[in-house]
Amino acid sequence: RHALFDASRNSPPRYYCPYKDDSTELPCGSGTFTVGKQDACTQCPAGMVCSSTDSNQMSMAPLGSYSLLGYAAATSCPAGSFCPHPAQGPTECPYGTFSGTNQANCTVCPAGFSCSSPEKVPEICAVGYYSPGGSAACSACTPGYRCPIGSTNPSPAGSECPEGAYCNPSSVLTLCSAGTYGNITAGRSQEHACTAVEAGYYASGEGNTKDTRTLCEAGYYCPSGSSAPVACPAGYYNPDTGRSSVASCQVCNKGFYCAAGSSSSTAVVPAGYFAPAGTGSYDSFPCPAGTFSGDRTGLHDSSQCYNCTAGSYCEEGSIQPTACSTGTYNPYRGRPDDNSCIACEPGWACSDQGMWQMTTRCASGHYCPSG
Repeated sequence: RHALFDASRNSPPRYYCPYKDDSTELPCGSGTFTVGKQDACTQCPAGMVCSSTDSNQMSMAPLGSYSLLGYAAATSCPAGSFCPHPAQGPTECPYGTFSGTNQANCTVCPAGFSCSSPEKVPEICAVGYYSPGGSAACSACTPGYRCPIGSTNPSPAGSECPEGAYCNPSSVLTLCSAGTYGNITAGRSQEHACTAVEAGYYASGEGNTKDTRTLCEAGYYCPSGSSAPVACPAGYYNPDTGRSSVASCQVCNKGFYCAAGSSSSTAVVPAGYFAPAGTGSYDSFPCPAGTFSGDRTGLHDSSQCYNCTAGSYCEEGSIQPTACSTGTYNPYRGRPDDNSCIACEPGWACSDQGMWQMTTRCASGHYCPSG
């Protein structure tokens, strides 16, 4: 039988003796301590750091960390949380704020940034978006404003959508369509920002302003809303700029031709052809087969073409007659092709070109077949 004794009177530091009738010494665990002669280990108080199990000396947990009851060391406050008191565990930061590790407080998300998750670093607002601060997400700017990156209000000065375009949504710049031009800044829609180009002008491409409209050129006309000038049709001309309708196109003068888009009636029809009023191409009206023009230009009627001479033929558009070849003749005027040239009869010689009759008998001692 063992004698009863007070074991706690004899336990050394770092150990405790839990049994009254036994001298067994047990070591204190991490986060506890004794200074000797104890029947139980003392837990390290919340908010404190107890680095030794054989001493009651302790220190306050650093700011931005925490230590709960019985913790041997401080624990860093995790990102996305804050630890305002070392004796309390971490508290999650609210949306619109953020924190890194070892933080005693959450930081309000700065203006021009968003904080979608408290543990992430702030993200700068993209073009067309803004944040006044403390925001979990950036908001779209006011239509008509193309806020630059990192904007802090919905309509910052200097970010107005430029003339010739509109911004809706604010992150997208859309150019005024061809045939229109921009007349304001901070445009919100095609209807709000863009107007149809006036008659007599055109606006090619996109993004035009009043200064980039183009005055309709001579030879063309431009109705309201034109994206390109419209050419006066062939056979007409327009000598003036800034015209708005086809009624501005005038009939081409006789003896001249006017291709589409002509600004004058000065192109003389060449020899071999004639041009009544309203002719669109130099070769629209050739002198008819069986006639020729000579070297004259600017004819305006087929009656001005000469009748083809005997001994020749005149194909369509002829400037001069073409003589019948040797061995043939042609007694008729106004012949249209070489089929009009007749083979010289047997016993006759047609030794020259352009003969209109047989004039030479076959010489003595020779014979002359047909042609």
